[in-house]
Amino acid sequence: MIGNLNAIFLLDMFEDAIDEITKRQIDPTKLFSEIQTEEDFDYQQFMQAITPDDAKTQFSIAEIEADDIDMSVIFKSPNYCHTARLPAEIRHRGILTESSKVGVYDFDHGVALKQVQDNPDVVGEGVMALVPTDRGECEIPPEEVLMDYKDYFYIDDKCGWRQLLLPNDAEVQEYSDGQVFPLKGFLAICFAACSWGRCPKGMVQPDNWKALSEIQVNGLAVSNMTQWQSCNFLRHEDGHRFPPNADGRFEIQTRVTQPSSFFKFSSFIVW
Repeated sequence: MIGNLNAIFLLDMFEDAIDEITKRQIDPTKLFSEIQTEEDFDYQQFMQAITPDDAKTQFSIAEIEADDIDMSVIFKSPNYCHTARLPAEIRHRGILTESSKVGVYDFDHGVALKQVQDNPDVVGEGVMALVPTDRGECEIPPEEVLMDYKDYFYIDDKCGWRQLLLPNDAEVQEYSDGQVFPLKGFLAICFAACSWGRCPKGMVQPDNWKALSEIQVNGLAVSNMTQWQSCNFLRHEDGHRFPPNADGRFEIQTRVTQPSSFFKFSSFIVW
């Protein structure tokens, strides 16, 4: 049913577009060029606009706690978004896991949760495991009728230290022509969403992570987190900006120290 509804919706939009082009009696190539020019203009206007004074009010804590975060960098500077969520180009094109499996359906789906729990090194020693959420039982592959899934990176107390390099080689090649563009050192992590807001017992949360785990960035200990919308900026003792390694990258290392506890991360973002 969902697949049919999606198809009908897309066909309806396509038909409307053809009707509009026919009514205006305009060359589609010329129309596309005009729309592209308009979009490029809007983009430049946005990039040149002054960042609103109240931008920091999006933080959930006192502004002084985030006074070293340059909001013009967050809104306008290049960044790498390392997300497990679907749909996402980074997943379907194999960029996230640097996999040769690519496509709308035949991409790297990750490793089942039970496999990780039984063998933490199933994806490689020290590597964060990408875990798919439940897809349900269906004769038709679930991705063919529904593509929105909240997949996540998983770490529990049996995994020991796990790391993630931001950006990875595939991200650098795809998004910055083979060279890491200069990054400011702001990092945010997004915890996986819980169904209906009910998180399973033992899942580490932004308000209790310090008692249950340790996080480092390039060997520098994370001392706190500053919530920003649905994600959290990492902070060390001297502020939110972390120094890059010799290659201009950032290695996030995490371990869970409390038995029967675990992390579920949906995304990592670095500016």
